[in-house]
Amino acid sequence: MANLGARSYEDFVPYCKWQSFEDKDILEVHSQGFRKDQLKVQVNNDGVLTISGERPPEGNNNNNNNNNNNNNNKWKRFRQDMKVSKECLTNQIHAKFSHGVLYITMPKTTPPVNIPSQSQQNDATPGKPADPINKDQGLIKDSAETSKNNNLSSKLKMKRRISMRLVVAVTVIVMMAIGGYVTYRYS
Repeated sequence: MANLGARSYEDFVPYCKWQSFEDKDILEVHSQGFRKDQLKVQVNNDGVLTISGERPPEGNNNNNNNNNNNNNNKWKRFRQDMKVSKECLTNQIHAKFSHGVLYITMPKTTPPVNIPSQSQQNDATPGKPADPINKDQGLIKDSAETSKNNNLSSKLKMKRRISMRLVVAVTVIVMMAIGGYVTYRYS
């Protein structure tokens, strides 16, 4: 006789989309087939966000027909753990479930206000409004420097990979030449 209380699970990783804004991050967890009461979002004291979900098999009508495919009798479940950014306000994280997508909003601490330097204040022409693009020049500059550093880092990694491949290729060619010479000399 089969054990009717035992559940069989199919674990999966849901599609997630991360969106980052200046004032918040939004994580979209696509969980079609789930209901709101089958999903759980928690943040622990260490700043780890846990998203989990568990639902019964589709079309579960409690009749144990052996003609059903084994996968159709499995409960679906997932669990994602991730460290929340230090700039995130963990006590203000909230979730919303709509049309099969779980939206988790993680508000950030407000960024420091950029006070214009003396040279930036002198650049303003009297009687002319300040250029809104230059208003946040310091923030744009920092972003550009970060992007530049990331590009340099990726270029260095690429150069290392290319040089490593070159070393391996030269080593193989030298070993083949030595093997050919030894074969020729001693045969």
